[in-house]
Amino acid sequence: MGRTFAAFQMVGNIMLLIGSLGLGPLADVFPMKWLFFLCGGLLLLAAGWYLKKVV
Repeated sequence: MGRTFAAFQMVGNIMLLIGSLGLGPLADVFPMKWLFFLCGGLLLLAAGWYLKKVV
């Protein structure tokens, strides 16, 4: 069970690193408010797509 949680934590840390590398430079170009709106909208679209496939 410990190896499973360690694998989940590694994947989460990799996603955090990829997000920081991608959105960090964008924060210098665009205001953070717009990045939050964009990411929130993409998250809502992904959730809707997922729910459409599952249900």
